[in-house]
Amino acid sequence: MDPVEPAAESPPEEARDPVFHYSRERRLRNASSMVRAMNEGGEPQRQGLLKKLFVTRGNALFFACIILISFVFLMTNHYISRNRGLTLGGNFLTLVIVREEGTGILNINKTAPRRGEVYLGAVDISVSPELSSPEIRPETPTVFQHRIVFGPAASEFFRVSLPFEGDDFFISFRAGDETRSLRVRVNP
Repeated sequence: MDPVEPAAESPPEEARDPVFHYSRERRLRNASSMVRAMNEGGEPQRQGLLKKLFVTRGNALFFACIILISFVFLMTNHYISRNRGLTLGGNFLTLVIVREEGTGILNINKTAPRRGEVYLGAVDISVSPELSSPEIRPETPTVFQHRIVFGPAASEFFRVSLPFEGDDFFISFRAGDETRSLRVRVNP
């Protein structure tokens, strides 16, 4: 018979090394580039703002909606202020034509800036209706003239009754050497 070797004694539980079922290299191989760069000791690559905005289709559509709404708001604001007001002698004038009992009324709201030089004094206003077609021309042009006076108040309101019918008017202002013109439609 063969001699039986004595059984080797197993080390106590605390002395054994832990068993890992995956390796660090395998974990890093599946990790993102930023995690790999951090573990290699390098500086992680940062994504740019555009990459973050357009990383998903939802983010891109949301960003496009914000840009579109901003553009529409700015164009609407520009269109309304361009057709309704002008600057004359440093003062900002807002113009509105309304119909009251069949008569056109030109409402002028003068607003002076808080600082700076502004025009004070007489302002000549010339109003003429738009002609419907170039073939129909009256022998004498229809022009209504009126004068208002800008005072030193920060805000003033003027009302001028127009003697003719129409929906579209050309209005010209003259203050000293400065002349401004604007086309204004009647508000419904």
